[in-house]
Amino acid sequence: MPAHAAERDQEERQISQRPGLGIFVHLPEYPFVICETCKFGCVAKEADSHLREQHNIPAPARRVIIQAIQAIPGIIQDQAGLRDFQFPAPTTKPVPFIAPARDDGIGCDRCPFVIRTVQGIQKHYRESHGWANDWKKGGDVAKRAGKVRQVPWRTGVRYQRFFVRRAASRWFEVGRLVTGEQGEQRIAEEDRSEDAIKFFDRIYREDEEAFESEAKARVQDASDK
Repeated sequence: MPAHAAERDQEERQISQRPGLGIFVHLPEYPFVICETCKFGCVAKEADSHLREQHNIPAPARRVIIQAIQAIPGIIQDQAGLRDFQFPAPTTKPVPFIAPARDDGIGCDRCPFVIRTVQGIQKHYRESHGWANDWKKGGDVAKRAGKVRQVPWRTGVRYQRFFVRRAASRWFEVGRLVTGEQGEQRIAEEDRSEDAIKFFDRIYREDEEAFESEAKARVQDASDK
């Protein structure tokens, strides 16, 4: 086993031996626990149902585990708490305990978005960056066959994800090698883009909640009359 792999294996064993967490582990960098068996994250208030429904762990043992989870400083309690979760930088080493990193991802060059299909990245570029596909159906197919197509995305991206559904379940890039000022500048631009996406997403949610509140108030008003 290579030295770096042995070192990582030892580090993982030490973390997994934290008392009281049972099948969960907690990495200090992230505000949730990870199920070692299922290889994905879990917020505090969903840990009990996960232990009961997925692993058939009895109530007394569950209580001990939940108590240990709740004692972790800054632990995220529910799905709402994941809305502002800051994903790791693309240069971060692959995260242990979750499903291993794959290297067949397609990454956006303008923001941290990662997906696994060409159709998906095209849709992202159209909707988020106003991109237009210049190789539409029809035209001189034979002429195109001899050309190298220039596309605005990257292939061979390494990626993982913390959750399989709901909040914070998107893929994120890991293990990117960055050299020189240009690479650092690109990552800084992607971070700014992610901040902007979060800002507009928050504004949208607030507008939606205000609209729902107003609608409920109108219904209540009507029923009172």
